[in-house]
Amino acid sequence: MAPTTHLHPEPEPDREREREAAVEAALISKKEVLERTGISYGQFYRWKRKGLIPESWFIRKSTFTGQETFLPREKILDRIELIKRLKDQYSLEEIAELLSPAPPRRLFDGPTLRERLGIAEAVLERFRAATGREGPFQFREAFWMAAMDALRRQGAPPEAWELALRTLRRDDHDDGDGLPFESGGVGEAEAGAEWTLWLLRKGQVRFVCLAPERSVRFDPAARVEARVELNRLLERTKMRLAGEPAPDEERVEKRGKA
Repeated sequence: MAPTTHLHPEPEPDREREREAAVEAALISKKEVLERTGISYGQFYRWKRKGLIPESWFIRKSTFTGQETFLPREKILDRIELIKRLKDQYSLEEIAELLSPAPPRRLFDGPTLRERLGIAEAVLERFRAATGREGPFQFREAFWMAAMDALRRQGAPPEAWELALRTLRRDDHDDGDGLPFESGGVGEAEAGAEWTLWLLRKGQVRFVCLAPERSVRFDPAARVEARVELNRLLERTKMRLAGEPAPDEERVEKRGKA
């Protein structure tokens, strides 16, 4: 009997063009960033040198005028508005610490996580059952619960929250305070990447993928049930635990006042 060959279909040209168009639409040129935000070239690059704007956000692309720098539109505009709001209260070094992936050394109890992060009691109970930890909790544990709660808000079932927790904990070490997608737990080329956690389903099987946004490709038969942008969630979690509104909350507030 001749062996059976399973062929994976090539991406359809129209679908590939649509994907490329969506990527282009999500970017904004450095020139337009400066024009829209009213900050100077020197100020922009000073903030970059201080670590307030991640190096990984700078994307060099060829245009009809030559090489030009682009950035993720929503992220950079949110980040600049956040820096402008915080710079009257904090030094640039303090803002850099707030925005850094490095976790705070403080401990947080359950009521604080419910009040400041809005974490559901069901998520707290699932975390306690899975880890045996009653609290107070380290920041990385608060972050894991925030990721679990983000899946809950997208309609994922409790067993999927726990699957995500196991994935996030897998590369973590008992003697470290880092997070799985920080430079200590990934390769040098991936350290500055934008990481995303995907909850996928193929047939009756659910699974979780944790990978840099730009590097991942899925089986076409797998369906994405939920996704969590981890770098953005990390920033939001740190800001909320510090008592500051997160960038997405600022946008909602502005829309409400308009």
